[in-house]
Amino acid sequence: MKVWSRGIARVTVLVAAAALLMLALAACGGGDDNGGNGGGDGAPAGAITVNMTEFKFEPATIEAQTGEITFNLVNDGTVDHDMHIEIPGNPQTSELVGPGESATFTVTINEPGEYEIWCTVPGHRESGMEGTLKVTG
Repeated sequence: MKVWSRGIARVTVLVAAAALLMLALAACGGGDDNGGNGGGDGAPAGAITVNMTEFKFEPATIEAQTGEITFNLVNDGTVDHDMHIEIPGNPQTSELVGPGESATFTVTINEPGEYEIWCTVPGHRESGMEGTLKVTG
């Protein structure tokens, strides 16, 4: 009977160790990159999430403070999209974001004002994929 008890004890210890290992690995894992406002979802903390679909940005009017502005661009559409910001003297365009993917896009704007945004993929702006970035100081 003692051999059987030691076997059960070993199995119990192994199961407990495996469970602890799984919990530790789960705690170390990152989130996915599918939206949200930063934190545990793959977006940087404080990032402004902008969802892109055919053919709009959501929200279409984005508000931010002067300085470094980080966007979490989430493509909820079925084709590639990007975001262009018409900053006088320094226009900025994000990378193309594929369907179901997301990307981080960071710009620095030191002047308060309203800046046009649009998708540079041919035909998208003409189809209504544009908006406004309102920057306040």
